[in-house]
Amino acid sequence: MSNGRSHQCSMESSRSRWTSCRSQDDGKCGLASNDTEVLVPSPGQAYANAGLQHTNNQIVLQNIDNVGATGVSGQAFRNIASAFGFNPGDAKDPATAYDMVGKGLERSALQAAQSMGPQTNAGLAAQVAANGSTHYTPAAIKEITKLNDAITTGAQSYQPGLERAIAANPSAGVFAKRSFDQAWGANFDPRIYQMYNAAKSGDAAEVNSIVSSLGGKNSAQFKALMQKAANLQKLSNTGVLQ
Repeated sequence: MSNGRSHQCSMESSRSRWTSCRSQDDGKCGLASNDTEVLVPSPGQAYANAGLQHTNNQIVLQNIDNVGATGVSGQAFRNIASAFGFNPGDAKDPATAYDMVGKGLERSALQAAQSMGPQTNAGLAAQVAANGSTHYTPAAIKEITKLNDAITTGAQSYQPGLERAIAANPSAGVFAKRSFDQAWGANFDPRIYQMYNAAKSGDAAEVNSIVSSLGGKNSAQFKALMQKAANLQKLSNTGVLQ
């Protein structure tokens, strides 16, 4: 606490996999002032590759600005190349280095999306590509990295919900998964998880940027996104929306 400002981020219950972030005046948790409360997902542990993907994304964000404007700077690109299994010797210039990183991030994002079922994956391929370009830039790579990390966090929330849906109706077999996937795909929006990741890392500017892009916290778009967040919370915690 400082300067009379208050800030609280707490788990809603021991069973909840979501975090309630409340911010007053200081905008922490990435939210505007005036005591705004937003539900955002807190990841479970079931997505086996999530830890590695999160680590790789952080390596990219920490190093991409140091890939040289003329020639490929040594250690910065070697760090990224190691995370994605690239051969640093294959990149002789920054444009090639950016392309390699961008394509690796696209691949990782789509792999994470595929783990959430066809309804979720179908709409994300174009979105992932739209965050980059034919010739990637550091700014484009950062946007892909943030999207990638959001999808990975989403996959972590998806898996426990799917397991609960199947456990609640084991006789339904594949139909239980199909029903869950349809509900998840109808509500999934990576911006929900981008806000969570930004709030978790203390990046208030990033979450405020997302809120502003939706028209502010009082806009219909923002309220619709928060309704989807609540639906995803229920799906992750119970496996059903009813």
